[in-house]
Amino acid sequence: MMPTKDMKDKPIFTSARMEDVEWMDAPIPESWVLNGEPRARVGELAGSSDGWASSVMWQCSAGGFRWRYIWEETIVILEGGVRITTEDGVVRQLAPGDVAYFAPGTSAEWQIDDHVKKIAFSRGHVPAYVRRPLLGLRQLRARLEAATPARKAMKLLMAALGLGGSWFLLDFIFA
Repeated sequence: MMPTKDMKDKPIFTSARMEDVEWMDAPIPESWVLNGEPRARVGELAGSSDGWASSVMWQCSAGGFRWRYIWEETIVILEGGVRITTEDGVVRQLAPGDVAYFAPGTSAEWQIDDHVKKIAFSRGHVPAYVRRPLLGLRQLRARLEAATPARKAMKLLMAALGLGGSWFLLDFIFA
C-alpha cells in the first residue's frame, strides 16, 4: 500500500496493486464449515484512518461454510465462483465480474466447487449512541463556521476558559 497523508497525518489516498498483495492464512472457524476443507487467505489492500472500513482481497479453496457478517460487505468476484444461499433461501451463483452485498448481522452459506477470489469492501457501523452526538457536534461546528462573528466569539470564550486548544482538537476530529 502507498498512503498519501494530509496535514493532519490522516491517509487521504491509498493505492495497492492486487498482484503485490501479501497473503495471510485466514482460517474459517470449524463450527462454520459445512463440508470439505476450505482454506481461506486474505490480503489487505487499504483501510480507513478511523478503522471503520477496509478493502481486502480474499481467496478460498473448495468447500462449504456458513459465513456470519458482523460488518456490511460488498464483494466483486475476480476468479472462480461461488454459490450463495441466503438466510431466506435465495440462491445465487456468482462468477467473475459479479457484485454482491451482505448486510451486517446476516449470514449466508457459501459453496465453492473449485476456488474463488474476491475483493471485499467492508464497513463497520458506528452505534447510534456514538453517531448522534458526533452528528450534533458536526452540526454545531457548521453553524459556528457559518456565523463568523459567533465563531470568533466562541474561540475567544474557549481561550478565556483555557480551552483554546480544544477548538483545534474539534477541527482535527470533525474536519
